[in-house]
Amino acid sequence: METLNYLYLTLIIIVTLYFGAVTLINYFTFKHYNRFSSDLKEEPAVDVLIPARNEEKNVEKCLETILNQNYENYRVYIIDDNSEDKTWELIQKFKDHPKLTAVQSKPLPKTWKGKQHALHQLTKLCHSEYTLCCDADMSFKPDFIRFSISRMIRLKADMISGWPRHSTKNKNTLFILPIVYLISFFLLPVGLIPKLKNRHLAFAIGQFICFRRKALDAVGGYEAIKNEINEDVFIARLLTEKKFAVYFIDAKDHISGEWYATPQTAIQGYGRVITNFFHNRTVILLAALVFIFIYFILFPVTVASAFVFHDWDRWILLLFYLLFLAEWNFNIYGRGFRFNWRFLLPVVTFIMTEYVFVYSLDRRIKGIGYQWKNRNVL
Repeated sequence: METLNYLYLTLIIIVTLYFGAVTLINYFTFKHYNRFSSDLKEEPAVDVLIPARNEEKNVEKCLETILNQNYENYRVYIIDDNSEDKTWELIQKFKDHPKLTAVQSKPLPKTWKGKQHALHQLTKLCHSEYTLCCDADMSFKPDFIRFSISRMIRLKADMISGWPRHSTKNKNTLFILPIVYLISFFLLPVGLIPKLKNRHLAFAIGQFICFRRKALDAVGGYEAIKNEINEDVFIARLLTEKKFAVYFIDAKDHISGEWYATPQTAIQGYGRVITNFFHNRTVILLAALVFIFIYFILFPVTVASAFVFHDWDRWILLLFYLLFLAEWNFNIYGRGFRFNWRFLLPVVTFIMTEYVFVYSLDRRIKGIGYQWKNRNVL
């Protein structure tokens, strides 16, 4: 028993220190990327592509802000992806804007996922030097395009993606929302992505991706990943595999949006992508479940138990748990969130993470899809 205690304490120390190292590396990496000037000697041509499905609550603000940029040489292409609400009607309010092209999607083929099909159609309409893909539930600061293109040029990147500023009106969703940050802030040193060019390290978020168009075409565009649920991660992996330069940055001061209005939609959203993220490999998913339980859930229980039974290592465990809490909250507030007591209870977040993993795994094994924007996604 004592040997197990030593092993567990060693695990806690190593993992917490690793998380701390990754936190610091990512903090200074993002800070370095954001120091670049957004000044440009000339403005290369940019195509902004926006797929929109059932976005009547968001599409007006999206178009108002993306069409109000302090950048001249760009054009916006938006596609109504067979919406069942007033999305197309609201898009038509902007039909006379000189920088906007709006189209309606063809029916979705059985071999395609919806977003890839929508973006694929838009790429056929334009061929500028840079292609900037954004979701219709995002809004943009006036310097968004300038910020994006200046990073592409300064970094000599073939693709960049980055975190927007996320928000939610439902406070209980804050228990679940940070799940996605676990990968990019605790596990993944983002500065290593372009250096190692390892496809397993590649990461992206579809709310904001900018491509050098030649690189996107070289890997076959969105047609090459037409049946993947995680189109953002898989296009990043594909470009990385082909040795293109892929970067992940912090874009929260330039793009923002509400993400997952309720805990239920968050569970559905995360459940939809988790098994696909792990290549649908049950063994990897189960290993992740075990790790999350041993470290994130058992850790605070062990600390409490050590003080109840006056274990010799109780102060060491408390010290490292406080260090973990500091790392966790440092990352959360680095995303632009305001203080909320829910962030002091990460154990709840990780219990929900376990639930989402099990939920996703169960549906994959049973072959049950997910309802996402009124489409069944398998």
